[in-house]
Formats: sequence, structure tokens, C-alpha cells
Amino acid sequence: ARPGAMMIKASANGLQGTGRLRIVSRLPFKVGFDDVKLTPHPTQPGVMRGRPPAHWLSAGPKWEVLNLDGEQVLARTLTNPLFQRTMCLIGHPEQKNYTVQVDILTDGNRRSMSSAGLVNQRYLIVLKGNHQSLEVSSNMELLKENVRYPWKAKKWYSLKARVDVMDGGDSVIRAKVWPRDEKEPDAWAIKVKHPNGHT
Repeated sequence: ARPGAMMIKASANGLQGTGRLRIVSRLPFKVGFDDVKLTPHPTQPGVMRGRPPAHWLSAGPKWEVLNLDGEQVLARTLTNPLFQRTMCLIGHPEQKNYTVQVDILTDGNRRSMSSAGLVNQRYLIVLKGNHQSLEVSSNMELLKENVRYPWKAKKWYSLKARVDVMDGGDSVIRAKVWPRDEKEPDAWAIKVKHPNGHT
């Protein structure tokens, strides 16, 4: 089966019902957007856009695939101000002990940058734009640690994170970030231990 989402309709004895079916990839998997078909944007003349993968939960109204400097990228859509901060889920909720990597670019300037990152096993690993830091958090009152990381708007960075749940139940969250066109550093930039971690 290929990853996707669909509606299933069943009928029996005069009754009808519908259900949603979501197929997600097994680990490991890689996602790119070069194969996404672009069509004219409904509200921006001259702009072509595509839809994010259908099996990514809640991604449709919040993200779109655009052409940026010759490559197709997943971009935040800001047509609805309620979705300025958002996330979507792309895997199976029981996946664990995996490494995830994403390339990130933010608009803005030296004085006003957005934040962007990823979720790994309910931990947020985020490049904080205005704070110039790399942050690991999970419910800000429970866990929030960061290290300084100066980064720039309009420049691609690679962000990599791994979560391991140890035998005793504690989690270890590791993350690193580097300019996408440079070699990946060997050392993790931040390592956080979380007692009774998310499984």
C-alpha cells in the first residue's frame, strides 16, 4: 500500500456508514516535494501551488507546496491567522526511538524571525528565530532547555533530532543543527534527559 488517506463507505440492510482510512509509511522513510503537481493558486495570480500529502493530519489548510528558487518546498500558508502557529502529524503514533531530520528556511530579517522545527515523540525541537537558540521542550512547565545557536533568515539549515527511551523509562533527547550546504557536525548541539519520558 502507498501512504495516503481516503473515505470508505459501507452499506448493509438499509444502513450506511463512512470511515476514514489513513495509511502511513513504516520507518525509515524520506519525504520530498519535487513530485507534487502544482496548479494555479486560487487567490494569488501567477503563483503555482500543490497540496501536502493527504495522510499528514491537519496539513491541508496550513501548508502548501511552492516553488522556491527552483526547488519545490513545503511552505506555511498564512491565509488564516489562526494557523500562524501550527503542527501536523506525519507518522504513526506508536513509532519511537527514531531519528528525524528536516531542512528549514525562514523568512524575516535580523530583527524579526519566525521559529521552526519538528516534533519527535511529543518533544518539540525548535530553532527559535528571535531568541537565536535551539530549544527542546515538552509542555513548557515540564521540560524546556535550550542552547544558543545564531542563525539567519533566508538561509537553509538542517535540523536533526533523536529520542531514545531507556530501559528504566527515562528519555534522552538529542538535537543538532547546521547550515544545509555544510558538513553535518559529529557532536549533538543539545542533549536533554527527561525522567519518565514520552514513549
